[in-house]
Amino acid sequence: MPNRRRFALALGALPALSGAGLLLSGCSETVTEHGPARVADGVLRLASDQGDRLAFLTSQWERRYVYVGGRRTGSSRRSVAHLHIDFWLIDVATARPLRRVRLGTDKQLGDLAVLGADRGVLWARLPDLIGVRLADGAVVADRARLAAANPALASVLPQPPDRTLFLTPQQQRLRFTLAHGPVMLLDDGRRVRVDPSTLQAHALGAAAATEPEAATGAQRQRALAPANGMQWNAMVRGLNIARNDRDLDWLGLVAEREVAQIARERQTTSVPDFTRPERFKLYRGRLRPETTHFGVRHRLELVQPLPEAPEFLFAGLAVEDPQVNPPRALWRRDPDSVLVLHRDRLGDQGRWLLSRVAGPAGRVVWRAELPLSNVGLWLPGEPNARHATLLGTWLNAPRSPWAEEREDPSMQIASVDLDTGAVAAFNLDVERSWPLTPA
Repeated sequence: MPNRRRFALALGALPALSGAGLLLSGCSETVTEHGPARVADGVLRLASDQGDRLAFLTSQWERRYVYVGGRRTGSSRRSVAHLHIDFWLIDVATARPLRRVRLGTDKQLGDLAVLGADRGVLWARLPDLIGVRLADGAVVADRARLAAANPALASVLPQPPDRTLFLTPQQQRLRFTLAHGPVMLLDDGRRVRVDPSTLQAHALGAAAATEPEAATGAQRQRALAPANGMQWNAMVRGLNIARNDRDLDWLGLVAEREVAQIARERQTTSVPDFTRPERFKLYRGRLRPETTHFGVRHRLELVQPLPEAPEFLFAGLAVEDPQVNPPRALWRRDPDSVLVLHRDRLGDQGRWLLSRVAGPAGRVVWRAELPLSNVGLWLPGEPNARHATLLGTWLNAPRSPWAEEREDPSMQIASVDLDTGAVAAFNLDVERSWPLTPA
């Protein structure tokens, strides 16, 4: 028996000894690769005493390859993939991350969207409703917490949809409104809003889903989703300026072919026609009221082009708030000026520029080159905010060493100092391995 016991113990030790020898000899190697960090639908720009912040979520695949025998001579390879969901907080002035907090890890991407912010909490579909404290990225609301705060509703909390389904905004059971904040449609058909302070669910009437939303200042803010291509409502054709009489002064962009048309028809479209790439000049004009069968309308009379303003390719005036309809061009003081978004050239090699143009002669105060082929999201911030933020893609951006040949371009974040034109940028593709904030 003693001999058999020693023999059995020796056999049991062989796998451990061989594994240890394999590791000590360097014959097993693990390589980690990070995919691009994809920005989820919904970005928030938030004002704070410490400066404006951007808040959003990203999804990112991490793949680990274990090579048995080393990468060069190994006889086998095993791979494991994980999908990480991260919360980001970006300083608007510098475009640099202040926090990157891991919210969870999964094996498959489901419905992922930032909905809005309510009293210091970011609300998102993950695909369950989740609340993240903006100050530190801590999760303060999830299914378990909501069930604990509302035990009578635990059995009817909405289940996440099948990952293969795409739901329209009208079909979503988790929403966010300025009137009520986060709203859930329960399994029993009741609609409730969630108090971010207590997580208590309060019933809403049947008309709550369609009633007008009341603006609540800084208490609630709805997230804006970046466009896949160009956010055309970030620009308008012109700006109306009130006068002491019934007339309105007008400042706007006019293509050469439109001058005769406006003289004949005395009107122009509200936005440039981007199906016809053209060069535009800034004109002063006068809008005069006329009574028609449809009521009073203003007719445009061009006065003259601004003598010092250059021509702008594929241009529009940047708006003060893309959520307001109809949008209004952003007007800056000291000096009085507008912001013109325009291209440096057409085609894939082109990029967007932002120029500040001052009246009355059209002097260019500064011109900023943006790291963007497409402006997917324009976030100028509150009135008189010093920095405007833009998100989009740049086909010529530096790429990560892990980037694959046919990989879609990743999101770029650009911040423009509206006083000086200085540009700060953050490349989410190059910075795939940006460190997580310590807990």
